[in-house]
Amino acid sequence: MKKPVYKKWWFWVIIVIVISGIGNMGKDKEENKNASDTGTKQFTPADATQKSTPEKKIETPVAVSDPKKEAADKKMKQQLVINFEKTFFSVENSGSTVFNKYKSDMDSLGKGKTDVLTVYGSTKDAKDTALSLMSQYNELEVPNALPSEVKDLLEQSKRHLATAYYSKSEAFNSVLSYLDEQKPSYMNDFEENIKLADQDTMQGILKLMEAKEKVGLKITEKKK
Repeated sequence: MKKPVYKKWWFWVIIVIVISGIGNMGKDKEENKNASDTGTKQFTPADATQKSTPEKKIETPVAVSDPKKEAADKKMKQQLVINFEKTFFSVENSGSTVFNKYKSDMDSLGKGKTDVLTVYGSTKDAKDTALSLMSQYNELEVPNALPSEVKDLLEQSKRHLATAYYSKSEAFNSVLSYLDEQKPSYMNDFEENIKLADQDTMQGILKLMEAKEKVGLKITEKKK
């Protein structure tokens, strides 16, 4: 009598093989599906809008130069500095008569051609004039229309001249003290203050020359 098929050993081997094959098929389908989902990107209307809209370029407006306007502006600045320079030296020159009188009287005193009282009077006038010029330089206005660096140079220029005339007033005060007390130390103070005044005067003029160069004015040496 033959054994039933399900009792045969090879029957169960076939069953195991079939079941394993079915399991692997299901697994392959799932992997293929996942790979398909991963490799395919969903395309949305937002993506279409993003791709189709070009980037807008922001253009910076370029300033167009106007040669005529620039030339007129340069000329205006130059004229302002020239006007300042004229006022600058007019203040300086306004005291020349008094200072020349002081020098003349001092020379005459040394030669015995005048008296101490006359020299005292001219020295006092020189001192008062120096203080007046100091105030005038302090009050001298610098044009606002000029560039800041030019204005700064002119401000420095007038401050140096104001300081110079303060030193001169102190020098003349030393002369007055000398005439009163006849102490040589007062004349040493006079010489020291005159030296300081000369240094500040030179610095003030140099700053003015720098300002002129900044606005394109040529510095020419005056003929003697």
